[in-house]
Amino acid sequence: MQNLNPVPVAGIRSKADYKDRELYVYYYAPLIFSAIEKEIGEEKMWAWIKLLLQSPVTLTNYAFFEETLEKALNDKNKFDSLRTKYLTSELSLQHAISTLNLKEDRPATPTTKKAEPKTYFYFILSRPFRDIGSSQNNMITHTAIQQITCSPEEFSKILRPFAIRVKEACINETGSTNDLNSYGTKEEAEAALKRWLDRYNKMGKMQIKIIDPLPGEGQAAPVIKGF
Repeated sequence: MQNLNPVPVAGIRSKADYKDRELYVYYYAPLIFSAIEKEIGEEKMWAWIKLLLQSPVTLTNYAFFEETLEKALNDKNKFDSLRTKYLTSELSLQHAISTLNLKEDRPATPTTKKAEPKTYFYFILSRPFRDIGSSQNNMITHTAIQQITCSPEEFSKILRPFAIRVKEACINETGSTNDLNSYGTKEEAEAALKRWLDRYNKMGKMQIKIIDPLPGEGQAAPVIKGF
């Protein structure tokens, strides 16, 4: 475990973010899931797994991962606590080791350099969970292609409020998804957004609403040289 310095789950945007996929998938991820299970109990853990496996959605991504956990817990304070400890924190591994009462074979304070910021081109899109295209489930909200430069760890944290606002504007009887999609180039993001809209509005029956960011929303804090 001494060579494992994982990006938290919320920070994974591409295969490169895993660094060492074997260590991440077979060592880090089981520790995180075991720690969460210890905190919430076997019954709620199985409820979460059931939602992950059986929810009738077309696309499963990190937003879906979070939404199912929050639904299984039905306790916002507990969800926020678990999210902070195990899904977004750079010390998530240390938190899991502590919760599970395991002996850590490396210094408690990470010595690795923080991930360098990189530029993401992204869009956020919400659509009906089910029965898409019916009179009660005919709204899609999305952003235009946006650009942000930040670390993988910061990406989801910065954009979460913006994503929630896009979802809240998408009024559908069956509820709405909350999909945050990022790409390496603007062209890739534009092509992906077109595919999504073509797929879910292929009959032209959907109400499409574009949500613009509020001032300062979805932006990384400026880097001040010398600090």
